[in-house]
Amino acid sequence: MDSWGRIFNLSAIRRPRASLRALAATLVTAVGATWGGSAFAANATVAGDFYIEPPTLNNLAFEWRIDGDDNRNARVAVSYRKKGQRAWKQAMDLFRTNNERVLSNVRFDVISPNMFTGSVLDLDPGTDYEVQFVMTDPDGVSGQATRVETVRTRPEPMPYPGGRTFHVYPPIGPAPGLSRPSSA
Repeated sequence: MDSWGRIFNLSAIRRPRASLRALAATLVTAVGATWGGSAFAANATVAGDFYIEPPTLNNLAFEWRIDGDDNRNARVAVSYRKKGQRAWKQAMDLFRTNNERVLSNVRFDVISPNMFTGSVLDLDPGTDYEVQFVMTDPDGVSGQATRVETVRTRPEPMPYPGGRTFHVYPPIGPAPGLSRPSSA
């Protein structure tokens, strides 16, 4: 083989099938890079399972599992209202996670799934709320992209009616300014 054959690999021209395969692979890679960074990227979002976490007195928490969105440009807008009211209030968007690792010492090692997660904060205790979630992605969303969930915050804890009252003091006596009740 002469020097031109070694520099330009003229043997590939002599084999048209190999040349066509190489050209096709180059085009697929170039087109994929143009449309999202990889020829095999799954940039569209597929809505998956939705979870409602146990409520607290003032907060509601949610997780929405997804597939796809390799370019991480999807978002979930959240709005809420007390049940029966007309006006929606805007809450923070859900936070996007995918394979982030949380490692704390050797006792806590978690890799987050592909999902959105977040909370609606500063709510009233013991109140029903409607919470609306709208998933959008410039690359498209399949599955249920909008959800409205009705959730109740926990009520304020109340003492048991008719329950006994216990007075607790430090072992050396009552705190300054307090007197021990007389035992009768």
